[in-house]
Amino acid sequence: MPLVLTVAFWAGVSMLPAQPAAKEELMECQPRDGLPNVFAKLQAGGPVRVAYLGGSITEASGWRVLSRRWLAKTYPKAKVTEINAAISGTGAEFGV
Repeated sequence: MPLVLTVAFWAGVSMLPAQPAAKEELMECQPRDGLPNVFAKLQAGGPVRVAYLGGSITEASGWRVLSRRWLAKTYPKAKVTEINAAISGTGAEFGV
């Protein structure tokens, strides 16, 4: 058993890089400024697609319908297409 552990250790060590990798700045996330672009399109009367993901609550006539009405009322010139990707009978976490 000690021989197996020794061989495994040295095999692992031999796979290490000769020089450490260069450090680079890590970023947790990179927002794309998507919402300002969407609102600019809405104000210009352009086409916008809104996708609704989720379960039964999303499928029902709740926030999905209310937000769609709000978009139509607030931006009457925009062509808003709704993508209803909700699946009834599932929990809200299903869309995540």
